[in-house]
Amino acid sequence: MNSKDREIIEGLTATVSNLVATVNRVEEAFKQFGKRGESLIPTIENEPTKSTGNVFEDMGFPKEEAVILQLKTDEEVENVDSSPAPARRSSTVDMAQFTMDKPSEVLPRPVNTVDHRENIFVDNESLHKDQINATPEVSLSSKGSRPKFERITQNCTRCNKAVKTHPQHARELFTCDNCLRR
Repeated sequence: MNSKDREIIEGLTATVSNLVATVNRVEEAFKQFGKRGESLIPTIENEPTKSTGNVFEDMGFPKEEAVILQLKTDEEVENVDSSPAPARRSSTVDMAQFTMDKPSEVLPRPVNTVDHRENIFVDNESLHKDQINATPEVSLSSKGSRPKFERITQNCTRCNKAVKTHPQHARELFTCDNCLRR
């Protein structure tokens, strides 16, 4: 992946995260306003010209309900934790964890070294003489049971030459090898 692709992906990621945040805020607003959320759309489109000082009253809520909602939101704002966000962990990686120190004293040695070994197996014909491992009696097949094939003559559709071919290659529209190469 080159740097241009990376920039495009980062831009798209930022856009998607902004959209998700916006959708979450809208959903939260609808939860707070209850069933009155439908009345938000006409007031936003009409954009009221005079402000009463209460955001909820400006959105079209009845005065009593707007005051209650404004008090609830003021309490929520006061209850927000104002402590600073926890610091992010350092992204530095100790590269010493991923390196291997090779001792210089070790001499290179071939991987497939085979020392001289002596074969000590002695076949006393006692292995696999039981009934389970016995060779079954079978009749041998006759080798000459299949008839020998005879070549057939085919006419090439391009050059009209008569060509002898194997019977498996017989077809109505036959093309010889010389014409196939052209």
